[in-house]
Amino acid sequence: MATRRLLRLPAVLEKTGLRRSVLYALMTPGEFPRPLRIGARAVAWLEDEVDEWIRKRPRGGSERPER
Repeated sequence: MATRRLLRLPAVLEKTGLRRSVLYALMTPGEFPRPLRIGARAVAWLEDEVDEWIRKRPRGGSERPER
């Protein structure tokens, strides 16, 4: 069975380039994966879910809509 790696908030922010407030704002409407509770006052995100979110994000350049 493969081990699923957990990322704490600083690692998620570094990996995504988002600020904390933006990350939590995206979670409210379900646009970013929700964390798992790993302790009484600790949460973490599944790395594969964060990676999938990154893969699905639109890229710059030619994918931008024309004006």
